[in-house]
Amino acid sequence: RYRAITSAYYRGAVGALLVYDVTRRPTFENVSPYAERESLYFMETSALEATNVDNAFQEVLTQIYRIVSKKAVEAGDDATSSVPSKGERINVKDDASTLKKPSCCSS
Repeated sequence: RYRAITSAYYRGAVGALLVYDVTRRPTFENVSPYAERESLYFMETSALEATNVDNAFQEVLTQIYRIVSKKAVEAGDDATSSVPSKGERINVKDDASTLKKPSCCSS
């Protein structure tokens, strides 16, 4: 139903998480053939039990890093400057937490 929209939206994406609900039979039955057809990595997780959720995100980030690094190396030296070196820490700050919240008494 939304195939055309999702194709355009995800064009150029390097990674994504495919999520399904085992309690809704159609989503469970459709995810396996789709994952096989697209050669997707599969990891079983449970949001309800908090099982493998962190591992799933870590795996996606690791795969994205490998893909981006490989493309940068293939593109030449100029592109590698935008790829963090192995072991380089990337700090992502939550912008909302750094902003001061206005209060009724602030000037």
